[in-house]
Amino acid sequence: MNLGLLETRLRHPSEAENQYRTALRLDQNFTPALVNLADLDRMRGLDQEGVELLRNAMSIDPNNADIRHSLGLALVRQHNYVDALPELRQASEFAPDNARYAYVYAIALSSTGSPAQAMELLETTHKLHPADRDTLLALVSISRDTGDFATALSHARELVALYPADMQLRMLVLDLEKRQAH
Repeated sequence: MNLGLLETRLRHPSEAENQYRTALRLDQNFTPALVNLADLDRMRGLDQEGVELLRNAMSIDPNNADIRHSLGLALVRQHNYVDALPELRQASEFAPDNARYAYVYAIALSSTGSPAQAMELLETTHKLHPADRDTLLALVSISRDTGDFATALSHARELVALYPADMQLRMLVLDLEKRQAH
């Protein structure tokens, strides 16, 4: 498997695939090799093959958040949001300490017409990970998009406190202050 990772990093996809398949010949239930082979398929534009590998990995280890997350993302790339959302939700639930999984699920919720549910998840994630930039940016973005400028401004100010040198964040605060004043 490590040789497969090295070959992937060296941009030798055929050699990487051979190494992952060797790992799977040694242990057909070695889910990290299946996940990495699926990721290699993604890089080669073979998402359907990757989805099949991820479903196989999930049948071996159904409570693995990494597999669920990868499968959810692969399904999103195929525009299969109906099947992607449950996978992203379960990844977030299986790994509650992983802010990234919650963030991705929240963005998927918001993008498919559930901004209130996304905000609820992001607020919970923010309490657990108060310095997570992506979570804060999503809170600002969704709040702004739904017209809740006070919430957007509050979270934008938190971002500026965390990243005081970021001029884009400072400009965002100024813009939100103007919007809230109207």
